[in-house]
Formats: sequence, C-alpha cells, structure tokens
Amino acid sequence: MKLYYYRGDKPNFGDDLNPWMWPKLMPGIWDENEQEMFLGIGSIIFDSHPKQAQKIVFGAGYGGYTPLPVIDDKWKFYFVRGVQTARECKLDPSLAIGDSAILLRSCITERPAKIHKVSFMPHFESTVDGNWRAACKLAGIHYIDPTATVDQTLADIMGSELVITEAMHGAIVSDALRVPFVAVKPIQQRHHMKWFDWASALD
Repeated sequence: MKLYYYRGDKPNFGDDLNPWMWPKLMPGIWDENEQEMFLGIGSIIFDSHPKQAQKIVFGAGYGGYTPLPVIDDKWKFYFVRGVQTARECKLDPSLAIGDSAILLRSCITERPAKIHKVSFMPHFESTVDGNWRAACKLAGIHYIDPTATVDQTLADIMGSELVITEAMHGAIVSDALRVPFVAVKPIQQRHHMKWFDWASALD
C-alpha cells in the first residue's frame, strides 16, 4: 500500500507528518504499489488520483484545491477530517471524526522542558511573505519554522507554553499534545476551508 501525501517545493510540517507517523503506528505495510493508496493527513481528497486505484481514506480532508473526485467503489472512507468534507463527499456525518494527525500523541515518548514562553508558527507558504524570524525576535517570541524537520518542529511546539499558529497542523498538534494555542487567520484565503472543516469535527 502506498502512503500518499502532498509534496511541495519545500518541506512542510503538516504533510511531512505522514512519513514520520504512519510507519510508527502501522509498520511493515508500506510500499510503492499505487493500486492501493492510503490517504491520511492533509487536504488530499483530490480528483487526480488514479481512477482504478483503491483509495483508503483515514482522516484526510477535502480542501477545495481541486474539483471533487467521483466517489465510487474505489474509495473506502474510514473517517474524514470534518463535517464539511463529509458533506462535500456525500458521506455519513458520523464519519467526520477529525484530522488523523491527532494520532501522533501515541508516538510521543518524551516531553522536553518548556523553554519558550510564546512561539509563532506561520503556514509554510507564508514563510516567503514576511521576515517572520526577525519579527519574532523583535517581539521577543520564539519562531517555529514550518519547513524544519518534524522532530525539530515537534520539539519546538512541546517546548512552548503557548503557540500562535497560522499553520493548521500547528494547532492540531498543539491541541493533541495539550499545548495551549491561538489560531491566526490564514493569509491566503484558499486555506480557510480546511480550518473550518477541522473545527467542525470539534463542534
């Protein structure tokens, strides 16, 4: 079964959680067989997946980045990120359980000490829209780089007393690890839908 996740031009914490987390939770089942695709973390319910491949959805969401796919017997939904995804895909609302990144809590064995009073994490696409590292330094808060390694970003989140985040998975992971967070409205409007989708699962 192939672990499918979005890969952009640069690393991205939310999407990169996939190869970090799933092999820990379900070892030994992954290969490059595109006839069986696993859709876990991310807005990756696309219309561009191979039509004949079996698509196994385990917490993924529909973000509106592509047209809706044709949902047929090649799609198997165990659960989705939120109520909006369930509605768009015409699924039973009971499948709107939440983003599967919450499962990473099971992979965390050690908690670092709190060394940052407040941290700020932008969306990875926003890293080119401002000099956030310098702005954080001027504000006296810690900068969390969303393009850093998953291990580094997790350490930064867990080492913070409060996380201010424009990155949705900064919020999801903070919530899963019981780190207080404040959500920042995404700079790019096309990312709004996925936030409402995730929040809808939490009512």
